[in-house]
Amino acid sequence: MNNSLSKSMKIRMRFIMLAFLAILVPMIIYKLVSIQIINHEFYQNKAIDQQTRDSIVSPKRGKIYDRNMKTLAASASVETVFISPNSIKDEKTATLIADNLSQILGVDRDTILKKTKAKNYYEVIKKKVEKEDADKVRAFIKENKLSGCIALVEDSKRYYPYGNFASHVIGFTNVDGEGIEGVEAYYDQYLKGVPGRIITAKNAQGTEMPYKYETYIDPQNGQNLVLTIDEVIQHFLEKHLEQAIVDYNVKNRAAGI
Repeated sequence: MNNSLSKSMKIRMRFIMLAFLAILVPMIIYKLVSIQIINHEFYQNKAIDQQTRDSIVSPKRGKIYDRNMKTLAASASVETVFISPNSIKDEKTATLIADNLSQILGVDRDTILKKTKAKNYYEVIKKKVEKEDADKVRAFIKENKLSGCIALVEDSKRYYPYGNFASHVIGFTNVDGEGIEGVEAYYDQYLKGVPGRIITAKNAQGTEMPYKYETYIDPQNGQNLVLTIDEVIQHFLEKHLEQAIVDYNVKNRAAGI
């Protein structure tokens, strides 16, 4: 009687195990296919994001010349200051960063403090920072050993040596260095170049690994543009048009060819 019951129990246990495996195995296979094939790109990007830190390096925008190769528009080197909130471990450090960067860069303290609490590794504090202020930020980083919390990357700033000379033709760029008006906008795809990247490995704590784990992809600077404008002729044309507007009390506009 007991042997018969024991045998029946064994058969039932085997049946339950087989039924369980029949349900579990397809679920595992489906999950593996989903991770490795169907959603491969999603999980790959997620893993890369967890293991690396990616910073953009701005290219230098191409110059604009007149027909005699006089520079009408050029780019000067400046820097972007950013912080890595996930590397800021305590409130004391966050306050120290907010207080000092606010003073050096002229950025609202509370705005910086709010950015230190973000859940990522890249928050821009200020773009187009001139060398003098950038050097002050570097000194602050070194003095307080904050290399993992604050960083600077190279950037460029557009300037026009002749001021508003031929501005209706040359145009201008926005704060991100994109052409908005004139030939700056029309030839933007050639002038802007291709951004570079700094890819840095990070450990489980989110701290950057040593320099040997860093990859630097050089930016490709923009192409230069030569106009048919002659700076001297254009200068005299604009000068005499301005005088003509005064002399003849022009109310609408003046134009010259």
